[in-house]
Amino acid sequence: MIPLLLLLLACPSKEPTAPQGPSVEQVASLAEQVAAVQSGLQAAQTKVAAGDRAAAGEAVRRTYVAHFQPVAEVLRVHDPSGALALEVAFGEAQRQAASRGGSPDLIALGQRVADAVAALPPPPTPAAP
Repeated sequence: MIPLLLLLLACPSKEPTAPQGPSVEQVASLAEQVAAVQSGLQAAQTKVAAGDRAAAGEAVRRTYVAHFQPVAEVLRVHDPSGALALEVAFGEAQRQAASRGGSPDLIALGQRVADAVAALPPPPTPAAP
């Protein structure tokens, strides 16, 4: 009888739920931040093409700090390794943008950020009254 009781106590009392994504408010904010990341990286890519490497590297850094960091906070909750990979990619992109020999694909990095956010689980559904 005791082994059966221990088995019942070890079983979860609720059915597992699907992972819940960011709130509806966070989703709206993420969309704005992703658009700003892509715009900032596009501006940096233009600076690379114009040969202004110092300004390009600084544009990547500013984009990371102002727009990607809020996105990364949410991504870390749902996909820590993916968030880390994007953070490393930003560092590498900044280094390449600022150096003469580098040729970063900043547009592709912006798309990777958008894809990561699109892969987040959907927001939780409101509980029925």
